[in-house]
Amino acid sequence: AVVVDEAHERSIDSDVLLGLLKRANRLRAQNRKPLLKIVVASATIDIEKFQNFLEIDRKQTLSVEGRMFPVEEHFLTTQEKIEIDPYTRQEREIPYTTLAARKVIEILNTSSKGDILVFIPGSGEINNTIDQIRSGMGETPLSHSIEVLPLHGGLRQEEREIVLLGGDRGKRRVIVSTNIAETSLTVPNIEHVVDAARQKETYYDPAVGLTGLAERPASKAACNQRKGRAGRVKPGDYHSLLTKEEFNALPEFSKPEIQRGELAKTCLELLESGITDLEHFDFIDPPEPERLKGALDLLTILGAIDEKRKVTEKGKRM
Repeated sequence: AVVVDEAHERSIDSDVLLGLLKRANRLRAQNRKPLLKIVVASATIDIEKFQNFLEIDRKQTLSVEGRMFPVEEHFLTTQEKIEIDPYTRQEREIPYTTLAARKVIEILNTSSKGDILVFIPGSGEINNTIDQIRSGMGETPLSHSIEVLPLHGGLRQEEREIVLLGGDRGKRRVIVSTNIAETSLTVPNIEHVVDAARQKETYYDPAVGLTGLAERPASKAACNQRKGRAGRVKPGDYHSLLTKEEFNALPEFSKPEIQRGELAKTCLELLESGITDLEHFDFIDPPEPERLKGALDLLTILGAIDEKRKVTEKGKRM
């Protein structure tokens, strides 16, 4: 049996793995060998898409109700997101870092218990939010009883452990995190979630051959996953920094990485494993043809493959 967990994240590697497993089972069926048992697991998943891809029926789908405690949802009004620019005297939208800091201060002043997990898309924005939270608390008795900590992929292991192992339990904690705390890491004792409903996504522009990082709205599936962090050990609250209308307009699921990321590494690995007809490889969501062509052109220019798509010695080292 092979278990593919957190399948909803739709990373390139997990999508390729599903394609390889489906291919393996077809080959095993042709050779009359026992099929692999493929278990796809996720808290938020597009069930119909995965069913169609893996060619399974409803009887092979198991839904297990979690033991999550109730989580009350809160959304902003349009007026709460608007302020008057002191220079132009025109209305402007308040930055989500400021909205997040204000919401944290509000929770600290109105709720006497429970740690707070704030979802902010990047490390720079996290530092900005933390500065505004500390500035908002000032030198008050409240500030001495609160511990404000960042959580993102750039932290050292010991810095992460301070967050994940509970820190100073004599203090109430505010954890300001990227979506690393959405599924990858579990922060204990969270009762309140504040969500900017934004995330950083890698993208690749085949026209210029450059990879970048863009900030985009999160999907409803991601927001629901974040909401669940408030109900793991006790009833909690979810505070979205969107209006209800903005939340309803979010996409159901994020765009798969294979349709926005750079594919040279993936193509080289598939070619090295003996799969040369990449245009007809069975992806759950196929990449655009120009992305595939761009990846193969790059591998050719680098000398990793020859004109027949055979991996060279240099390609094997790569």
